[in-house]
Amino acid sequence: MPAVAAAAVAVAAAGAVLLSTVGEPPKTAHHSAASPPAQRLFLNGWPEEVRADGSVVEVPTGGVDRLGLDGMPQPLPGGRFVVLGVRDLSAGSPGEAPVHALTVVNADGTVEMEREVQQASLLAAAPNAAILGRHEGGETRIVMHALQSGQERLVAKTDLEVSSADVAGNRLAVVGPYASGPSPAGSCRLDLIDLVSGHRTTPRCPQPARRREESAYHPPASSPPSSTASWRRSRSPSCA
Repeated sequence: MPAVAAAAVAVAAAGAVLLSTVGEPPKTAHHSAASPPAQRLFLNGWPEEVRADGSVVEVPTGGVDRLGLDGMPQPLPGGRFVVLGVRDLSAGSPGEAPVHALTVVNADGTVEMEREVQQASLLAAAPNAAILGRHEGGETRIVMHALQSGQERLVAKTDLEVSSADVAGNRLAVVGPYASGPSPAGSCRLDLIDLVSGHRTTPRCPQPARRREESAYHPPASSPPSSTASWRRSRSPSCA
């Protein structure tokens, strides 16, 4: 009987250990690089990031001056991200010309790669490339910059001055006013660009409705004028 009781105690203890192991996440060292977030949330302006616990932290930008960024940081696979802007000249010699640099930052904040590039804006990023926009002569040139080799490929040209962009698969969506001046409708336009073929399409966007008084209720002819109800029709949202 004592042997049986001892065996029962051992089984119970093992079960308790198993339950505690299954019910609790494994204890790991506090290294942010070990578990990069699946999706990073960057804030515009002074580059900051919202973490899963709701805290807001500064985004490391490598050798790029955070006040000279040309576009928001763009996420890459594995918790990495890419930034583009003017290199920090605080440690350089006086009178040194500004240098534009493209920098890939690892999940732990260390710099993986930094490369001088022609002035541009960082619009978006694909797994192996940065998508840049260069405004030249009343149009914007959409360029794919390979992160590994540094080679660039012209994808398409648009007459928009791109103010916002997003990428999904092989399609890039860009929004902005006309680069040569105000758009005919006084609003922005949306272009969808195939990053492989360069084919550009412009979806039909809702245009602002004319401001006018319209009656939403038509009373009978015998009703007094005071019973007439009318509302101002709200303006349709534009693609801005």
